[in-house]
Amino acid sequence: MKMKLFFAVCAVCTAALLFSSFARRPANTISGYVHMYGNAPFSFPGFETDNGKRYTLVLDEKKSGTLTLEELESLQGQRVELHGAVRTESGAVEAGINRLKDGEFVVYSYKVIGNQ
Repeated sequence: MKMKLFFAVCAVCTAALLFSSFARRPANTISGYVHMYGNAPFSFPGFETDNGKRYTLVLDEKKSGTLTLEELESLQGQRVELHGAVRTESGAVEAGINRLKDGEFVVYSYKVIGNQ
């Protein structure tokens, strides 16, 4: 009887761990400044947070609504709060062409919170 109960508890715990490991990452809110990186015509918007992290800004067609990269680029010089999700490749972030050191930040929405 105790053995059956032990295995049942182990099975429930294992199932709970499996389901929670596939849970979606929660949305983040970060604040800082939008910067442009690269040279025209290969420039791209990036974001430097208040604590020094740098992300390439990208949009998600489904979650970003009518937001455009041009709109984000126009926010240079203003302190902005971005709502979205950090996206990295398998947890290992490598800087590369049009990619900043801390990965990509998928922007869902933004709010201007001040100027420099």
